[in-house]
Amino acid sequence: MKNLRKGILFGLLLWTAVACKDDDKDPQVTNLGTYSGTAAVSQDNTGGNLLNTKITITRLDQKATIKISAVPDFEREFTADVTASVETGNTKSYSFTLTQQTAPTGKNVGGTVIVQGNQLSADITIPNDQINAYDTDNKSVQLTGNIKLLAGSFVKE
Repeated sequence: MKNLRKGILFGLLLWTAVACKDDDKDPQVTNLGTYSGTAAVSQDNTGGNLLNTKITITRLDQKATIKISAVPDFEREFTADVTASVETGNTKSYSFTLTQQTAPTGKNVGGTVIVQGNQLSADITIPNDQINAYDTDNKSVQLTGNIKLLAGSFVKE
């Protein structure tokens, strides 16, 4: 009887170890790609463009990191929640809701980023910021305050 109990206990331990082996794996960061284009920025009645804008997205479970770089001297990093993830055939679509800017300074932000296949669009509001951009004549303009960034039809590199 004692050997039977040991055998059953050993069997349960072995089954638990096999059943839980995949639970020990660390979640993997998924690079969803870099998308490029020209972003429009505005603050009240002043607007401009960020040239050579690149938006890179990485995902870990239901969280994402979104990095934006552009000319002239624009570097921002945000965290976002994954609000939708759909795969239809070969087309993958994602929706992200931005929650925080983490670099260069931490602050609450708002906005969405949508990826559909090889295209990206974004609508982001960055409060209390100061950026340089180019106007329609390619002259430098400075925007200060609540900045609105719009990116439409960015293409995956």
